Amino acid sequence: MPWLDDLNRLRVRVDNEGYGRQMSEVAERRGLLEKYADGLGVEKLLTQMNDVLLDGGARLIVDRSWQYDFEGDDDSDFEGLNDQILYTLYWHDGDPVELEVLVGIDDDDAGYVMVDDEEIDDDADSIQEALLDAFRDIAEITK
Repeated sequence: MPWLDDLNRLRVRVDNEGYGRQMSEVAERRGLLEKYADGLGVEKLLTQMNDVLLDGGARLIVDRSWQYDFEGDDDSDFEGLNDQILYTLYWHDGDPVELEVLVGIDDDDAGYVMVDDEEIDDDADSIQEALLDAFRDIAEITK
């Protein structure tokens, strides 16, 4: 039945176009997340704090959730929905110390920022204040 073959070819084409559209939306969402994170200036702020407060002794690690394939995770149905950028300032002060800033876009397309697992406002002053508070807490812990 030639019409069945034509129908199957059409279905494959529609499926491929749908997948391409989905991947385009994921790429667009990740691009928006990158712009959002750049606009917040988190990386620049952490670099400055490293230079001033730690004399450049820390290492800044930037992880993008979509660049790593974690074993056992099957998020294919949710790809692009939970993308995040994690900034980790890592140094040794007798013991290893980490300060984490997480930037992401939630399911409602609203941006969010978390400093050491606490959600904060997404403006430069709030981020700077939260980071300074985190540094103070770390300084008290390592005394």
